[in-house]
Amino acid sequence: MPPSVDGVTLDIQDAALIAGDVAFGRRFGFGAKLCIHPKQVYAVNHGFMPSDAERGWAVRVLAALAENLRGAYS
Repeated sequence: MPPSVDGVTLDIQDAALIAGDVAFGRRFGFGAKLCIHPKQVYAVNHGFMPSDAERGWAVRVLAALAENLRGAYS
């Protein structure tokens, strides 16, 4: 099941507020956030980008899968 989408932040000027709302949503398991104005898009996209640690984990999982196509991976 894909993660839920977080609701909008009504403020379109305060990038720090929007970034904080994104971080709060990520901690609660949201995988995206609705935007009501183009000024919000950068903060939302940036906030939901995977971290270096998350990218490293994904690379390791895909490498393990390439070595053995059977089994479960995490």
